[in-house]
Amino acid sequence: MTWGYGRRLIARPKKFHRKIPCLLQIKIAQEETKNGFEWSDLNDILGKDDWQAFEAAPIHGVMGMATFTDDQNQVRTEFALLKTYFETLKSKYFNLNPDFKIISMGMSGDYTIAIEEGLTWLGSAV
Repeated sequence: MTWGYGRRLIARPKKFHRKIPCLLQIKIAQEETKNGFEWSDLNDILGKDDWQAFEAAPIHGVMGMATFTDDQNQVRTEFALLKTYFETLKSKYFNLNPDFKIISMGMSGDYTIAIEEGLTWLGSAV
């Protein structure tokens, strides 16, 4: 996932004087079909201050999807990883942002595991 696409996406709400809360989608799955920021890339991006200028798209949390598998241990491990990423981001980059509180993970088949692993938002809209 490139940050350039995000820059273009964020320009639209600013043009219309709106704010659209966003979640950072992080790739936690072992599956090729799942997308999101790679953890190392995300740290590189957030380590620079230019992302904070995107006032039209305030970041309110993280989201991620686990691998589509019957292996509940793998799903649980991937969700736990997302929770760890959230906690790291909260303490490192968003500790002064009270709106950074959303962890959205899972799909309809694994939402119960997501709840057990720290899900704070169930649904598709912020």
